[in-house]
Amino acid sequence: MDNSKQLPFTFRLLSFRTLNFRYTEPKPEYNRLRKGDYKFRFGFRIDLAQEKIFFRMIADLWIGKTEKQSIALIETESVFKVIGLKKLPSDGENIGLPEGLLLTLVSVHYSTTRGALIEKSAGTIAEKIPMPLQKPADLMPKKPVKNSS
Repeated sequence: MDNSKQLPFTFRLLSFRTLNFRYTEPKPEYNRLRKGDYKFRFGFRIDLAQEKIFFRMIADLWIGKTEKQSIALIETESVFKVIGLKKLPSDGENIGLPEGLLLTLVSVHYSTTRGALIEKSAGTIAEKIPMPLQKPADLMPKKPVKNSS
């Protein structure tokens, strides 16, 4: 591997926490379903001064054919320390965050949330309908990264 192309920073996960979890017992006719639809809301903010990136995600599981019902919802937050973040190009408002770093952090946060939902929903129908494996690029924002410090 060519070390001259390595990124000038490292990161570590400082914290992961579940902000909210809700499970609602489904209607009796839905108890045998093993498929569902997840709706995701995902966002992040950057604190350049502290070299931290905060990710939040809500995953909401809906089941049913004609009359859908939300049965499980989890909201999570991850905080990453990115050493060298201050060295990235910035005009004071927008930050030149490398896509590879962002994809990695999104992937870690998504996978950790996926595991937390499986653990929190143990013994329920939601446990049998895990969050799908997802491309991190599908969760990324389409607008420039802003500095929130």
